Formats: sequence, structure tokens, C-alpha cells
Amino acid sequence: MARYRFHLMNGFAERILAGAAIAVVECETLDDDATLQAVAYQLGAPETAFVEPTSGRARVYTPQYALPSSRHAALAIAAALGERLGAPVNFGAGPIKTWRDGTLWHAHADASKSRAVSLSVDALTGALGLDFGDLTGQNLFVDTGQEQLVVPARTQQAVLKARPKPGPLGLLAHNGNHIAQVVLWHQEGDVTTLRSFASDQLNVFEDFGAGDAAANVAGWKLATGSAAPFSFKIEQGHTIQRVVSRLSVLYVSATANRQIAVGGRFWKVGEGELTL
Repeated sequence: MARYRFHLMNGFAERILAGAAIAVVECETLDDDATLQAVAYQLGAPETAFVEPTSGRARVYTPQYALPSSRHAALAIAAALGERLGAPVNFGAGPIKTWRDGTLWHAHADASKSRAVSLSVDALTGALGLDFGDLTGQNLFVDTGQEQLVVPARTQQAVLKARPKPGPLGLLAHNGNHIAQVVLWHQEGDVTTLRSFASDQLNVFEDFGAGDAAANVAGWKLATGSAAPFSFKIEQGHTIQRVVSRLSVLYVSATANRQIAVGGRFWKVGEGELTL
């Protein structure tokens, strides 16, 4: 029987019982996808990251599907393992630099890539469950490690009231590579309200602590002419329409040479061992 050490973490959390829950599982060698997906389902966290501590090789799953990468997971792995992590976290597209600065953990994002998309405003507004006039600015597919459709909203209230429809949203945001993902956001001052959705034809999933979405908002800013350096704070998670929800706080920056970083506070709330 195989034994796996696991850590229960809260990420992008200003206090221990806040932020986005994530499980980090240590593996001597990463198992097949079916086994890892089954373990992620068993643990039930919004994300479960699997890592080989020596090599840094990693994979990340929700209870229902695999993700190509996750800055949230990379940071959780670094915070959980500390000095026992023998190499930078790598989900298969290259190592992710992580570092600690005081109480914050940070991760670099990939160089930002973006592409314009021609979408009917009416169709996108309807797919998000919004009203005419709720959207503003340019919609772009942005990729700083995971491509997502980044959609600016006119007001914070528009972000909060969105009720996406899985079928239409899945069609409009599909990029041909993975499950469709949309980032809806609005900035007031230095605080950004953000919601991140993944959608297929049947369901919409909302992310509590969307590190890749945060990096993609920074990529959107660079692509649409914002001057670097800049920094801003994202509040996310409390917008999710569930009986129990929590606030995630992410700190995002771009240097003068356009290097994007995402950070936040990470807490270990427990650990144990799985026997399978």
C-alpha cells in the first residue's frame, strides 16, 4: 500500500481560517492521472497539488478535473514544504520561481501573452448573466501560465451580481486547449474585485483564490497600455454565492521590465498521511 504525506493549507489568507483551501500531497513519484484525480476527489479541497519534493515536479487537480498549472498551488507547495523542496515547482511548462518576503509568499508569472477576441457584447453579457452596460473596455485572452478570457466590468456591483450560464459561457470562452475560463473584474483605487469562472457545457465552477487570474489581470493591464511598474490588491472569494464563503486577498505587481508576480499569506492548518 502506498503512503502519501499531505498538508492542509489556506492560501491568499489574511488570517488562518480565511482564503482559499488547498491540499498539498507529497509523492516519491507522481502517479498516473486517474489515481491523482481520485485522491483529489477524496480530499475534496478546491485544489489538490501533488509534488515530488526532490525534483519539484508537480500536478494540480480540482475534485473534477486537472489544471495545467496554478500559482496558488505553486505557492502552497513552497509554503508547505519550505526548505525540503529541492527544486522550483514545475507543472510541466517550466520552473516557477517562489520566494518568501516577510509574511508573504510570492511567485513569478510567465511572460504575458495576449490575443484579441471578437465577441458579441450582447452574447458575452448574457452568458455572464449581466445587464446591458455592465461591461466596459477590451476583452482579451491573456496567458501568464494559463490562458483565460479577461473581461473588465464597469462597476464592482456588476462583478458581484454575475450569474454565468454554463452552455453559452463555455462556448464563448473556449480556447481550444482546456476547459473554458473567464476572469471578471473591476478596480476601484488600488483594490480590485475579481471573480474567476471555469465552465463546460453543464456546469460553472468558481475559484476561491485565483492566482493565475490575478496574474492575467496584470497581463491585461500591460497589454492595454498601463505603465509599469504598478501594484494592486485583489479581493476575491467573498463574492461567491454560497452559504459559507471566505475572503482571499492577493497582492499583484509588475516591475519596470514587465515581470508579473502574485503573492499572499499562506497558513498550514493541518497535516496527515493517506494510505491507499
